[in-house]
Amino acid sequence: TVIDDGITAKKFFSWIRRLQKTKLEVNLPKFKMEESYALHDLLPDMGMASVFSNSANLTKLSEEESLKVSEVRHKAVIEVDESGTTAAAATTTGIIPYSLPRTFIVNRPFFFF
Repeated sequence: TVIDDGITAKKFFSWIRRLQKTKLEVNLPKFKMEESYALHDLLPDMGMASVFSNSANLTKLSEEESLKVSEVRHKAVIEVDESGTTAAAATTTGIIPYSLPRTFIVNRPFFFF
């Protein structure tokens, strides 16, 4: 997207350096994102090539000697809803603020990381 293309590592880290801590109430819309990643192409480059080869030794996992790893997938899920907001609020129960925090309402498309 246009937003993704405009964000470089240099620009991102310049934003991070300018961040300041602020107490803030954030109101987000409900959303859920799921992503699944295939890792079997990356792991051999990270030193895990032997488990993908025909000579893999997985005998501690199974008595079957002719086993090898054929696929590795990672799935990530992020879900924000009312119960997530309620759970987050429950962690602050018992803390009495001296003043109410400013409110930040997210009511248009947003980018999160």
